[in-house]
Amino acid sequence: MGVLATLDTCSIAVLSGRILEMGCGTGYLQHALAQQQPGQAIGLDASRWMLRRTQRRAQRDALKVHLVEARSQALPCASGQFDRVVATFPSEYILDPATLTEIQRVLHPSGALVIVDSAHFTRDGLYQRLVDLLYRVTFQASVVRDIPPQSPYVPLLQHAGFQVTVFPETVDASEVLVVVAHLDDHKRGLS
Repeated sequence: MGVLATLDTCSIAVLSGRILEMGCGTGYLQHALAQQQPGQAIGLDASRWMLRRTQRRAQRDALKVHLVEARSQALPCASGQFDRVVATFPSEYILDPATLTEIQRVLHPSGALVIVDSAHFTRDGLYQRLVDLLYRVTFQASVVRDIPPQSPYVPLLQHAGFQVTVFPETVDASEVLVVVAHLDDHKRGLS
């Protein structure tokens, strides 16, 4: 498995039960879930092209995946249906209040939102140093950081009524932040 596939699947350790993957993209996580937890995950993406790529990846290994073409602001799912909702390196859709409302709706009361966020290189390898050099000679901010970044999602999720825990996950010579947000019963439905 390549580094990108490994980064896409690093949330597997905190995923269990019925899982909705928002923005499943090319399907690395769907593939892994179909192998480890068959029939438990649904992959959702607004792009038909991405869903076709995910389907082809699964078919190559004779895996069955359940895919849905939809936007995250209007999830075609029953209330309380999922134990986990996961988004790996999500774009701005995750910041939309309608998306957070839908996530709260489809999560089981004991469920959690899992966001894999903020991938960055560590200083452990030649490849990372070369990429860092390329960024610096083109006057861009370094992608190699000494201090782990903070997730921009934490305050937004807390405001929306989630209790949030963030932990770093090391993947090869990179690190990502995994954000796990549980519903706060006292604030649920008030956001």
